[in-house]
Amino acid sequence: MRTYLLLIALFLASWGLRAQSLTGKVIDSATGETIPGAVVYIPQLKLGATTDSSGHFRISPIPKGT
Repeated sequence: MRTYLLLIALFLASWGLRAQSLTGKVIDSATGETIPGAVVYIPQLKLGATTDSSGHFRISPIPKGT
C-alpha cells in the first residue's frame, strides 16, 4: 500500500513540473472568420506556431512560470 501511495505522490509532483502549452484560435476582428496560415509568435521565448485550416494553433512547450 505504501508503494502505491509513493508512486501516486511522485506522479502528482511530476505533473506540476511539466511544461505548459498555449492553444488558441485566430479570427479576423472585422469579419469573424478564422485565419488559416497565420503565424503566432512569442519573441521572448522564441517559440511560435502556424494556425491550421480552421485557425487553431498550439505552442509548446512553454516553460512553467513564464
